[in-house]
Amino acid sequence: MKAKFICPVAVAIVLTTSLHGQQPQQSSVTRHPGDVLHYQLTFQGIDVGKIRSASIRLRSAAPIPPNQSGFTNGFGGGCTKSATADTFDCAVTIPPNIADGDYRVITVSVNATPAGGYDYNQEFSVPGVPIQNPGTFTPPKLTVTEKP
Repeated sequence: MKAKFICPVAVAIVLTTSLHGQQPQQSSVTRHPGDVLHYQLTFQGIDVGKIRSASIRLRSAAPIPPNQSGFTNGFGGGCTKSATADTFDCAVTIPPNIADGDYRVITVSVNATPAGGYDYNQEFSVPGVPIQNPGTFTPPKLTVTEKP
């Protein structure tokens, strides 16, 4: 079970390539494996200084296409603390085995002293990211027979 902070800490996520105050539902830029997504995490609250590290996770709710069998529909990465105690910068690389889909930030995780870990699972107000992967794999038909 994850420990809770004594005083709640609020988190805001800002897409660093924001659209000047608009809150779009979906980015108009299609991304691909190897592209890097940039996010900024800003924490507010009495225990901000106790946060030692942060990470971010994205996921697509769409089923994995049949021609991308074995691919994944979730990925994430770590964040680095910026010059201020309340802000972390995240640069997340889209992995080569990502399935096509529309990806959204689903979790921000932090490690803090002395609480341990804490996960923010909520609706974040950043646009979704459409990802297309030209890679495919359709499993060939397999037959297994006994050999004398």
